[in-house]
Amino acid sequence: MSHHVNAIILNEHFERYTVKSAQTRPDKRLSNLSKINVFVGANNSGKSKFLRHLAGIEKLQFVPHLNLPEQWTWEMLAQVAVAFRDNVQSLLTSQGIDDADGILQQLASIPELHSLLEGTAPVAQLLTFAERLSKLTSLGNVRHRQGRGYDAQTVIKQLKQFTNTLLTDLRRLPDLEKIPEYRFTKLYTPTLRGLRNLDTEKRTTGMAEDIYCKRTIADYFSDEKCRPEIFTGLTLYQDIQKLLLGNLSARSKILDFEWFLSKMFFENQPVALIPKLDSDVLDIKIG
Repeated sequence: MSHHVNAIILNEHFERYTVKSAQTRPDKRLSNLSKINVFVGANNSGKSKFLRHLAGIEKLQFVPHLNLPEQWTWEMLAQVAVAFRDNVQSLLTSQGIDDADGILQQLASIPELHSLLEGTAPVAQLLTFAERLSKLTSLGNVRHRQGRGYDAQTVIKQLKQFTNTLLTDLRRLPDLEKIPEYRFTKLYTPTLRGLRNLDTEKRTTGMAEDIYCKRTIADYFSDEKCRPEIFTGLTLYQDIQKLLLGNLSARSKILDFEWFLSKMFFENQPVALIPKLDSDVLDIKIG
């Protein structure tokens, strides 16, 4: 199982942090991420606050992790797209054309590929745009400057050359067509530092009251718009039991989670989650 994110672009909430990198970049980013990432630092150095800022980002801006051919990097792919964009714009400008059949307007609507924004699909947009230009046979609605002529066939020929170069490069990267419109579930697990007797924290229904979740929301995520899903573990026993006793769809979620635990943490050994009826503790059987 591969991971999705290779780097995260840090927004204005991270201004107080300094990121050291061997490469000079216009943005501040957390790079070289893997499936599991460990933050190390002294007490009260800001580790928890940093993670809360990450969890509170409404839409993640990131560089995806792809299985690209050995000589390719995401930065190279972004430069190929930039070169294509610049060539198209320069060609039409040199011919005195402000736009032709909405080509420049559509091109301007495609975000650059230096990073991706959650919920967008610029690679798919770029491929669709390139396929459109590759089939171009004529220019219909053309806005050009007065007193300037243009050679339509020369424009079409060069547009196709730029497009063929782009598509040839992109077709060497089969993983590109599989890039989805990423939407992430951000899960924040707060550090449980309290020593309260949780047996007394129950509703009249007998279900446990997730006091840490309520406290975390009050302290850190009062803005509902940017609130991640918060998992404290205090209701895990009831949650697992409810899913196991639910319908087929609910039970399949447990099977998927057990498979995830097995693959990611226990070297493919079988994992079983067991909320015993005579206990309020969730047992985990491995192997």
